[in-house]
Amino acid sequence: MVGGDKNIFDKAYPIFDVLGKNIVHMGENGKGQMTKLCNQVVVAINMEAVCESLILGAKSGLDLNKLLKAIGAGAAGSWALSNLAPRILAKDLNPGFMVKHQQKDLRLALSLAEDLSIPLPCTSLLHQFFRSIEAEGNGKLGTHSLIRYLEKLSDFKLT
Repeated sequence: MVGGDKNIFDKAYPIFDVLGKNIVHMGENGKGQMTKLCNQVVVAINMEAVCESLILGAKSGLDLNKLLKAIGAGAAGSWALSNLAPRILAKDLNPGFMVKHQQKDLRLALSLAEDLSIPLPCTSLLHQFFRSIEAEGNGKLGTHSLIRYLEKLSDFKLT
C-alpha cells in the first residue's frame, strides 16, 4: 500500500518487491497511509470477532481446537483466526503487534473519520476496549490480549 507519484513508485518498485509480496500503488501522497488505516480497522474488528467466538465456543462447551479447525477453512477464516487464536488458547499474549500500536492506528482512523464526517461505531468501541487494556498497564501485550477484556466482561475464563 504505497502512495505517491506513479513514476517514482515505478522506479522504486524493485525495492518494494524485495520488501513485500503484494505491492499496490494507491494513488497520490497519503493514500498509502489511508489504506493502512482501513487495514487496521479490519484487523481490530476481526480480532474482536475471533475473541468473541472463542468466548462463545468455550462457554457453550465446545472443544476450542476443533472449533478453530471447523470454522478456519470457511467464510470465518482469517489470519487472526489461524495465527492468533491458537496463541490465545496457549495463553501466549506476547505481541506480534502491540495494543499501544493498534491504538495509535485506531486514533488516526477515528480522526480521519471525524474529518470525513463518517461514523465508525465498531472502531470506536474497539478503541475503548483496547484503552481498557492499556489502562491496566498492558499496552505492550499483543492485540489478541483483547481476550482478557472479554473474559472480564463475560465473567468467564477460556481455560
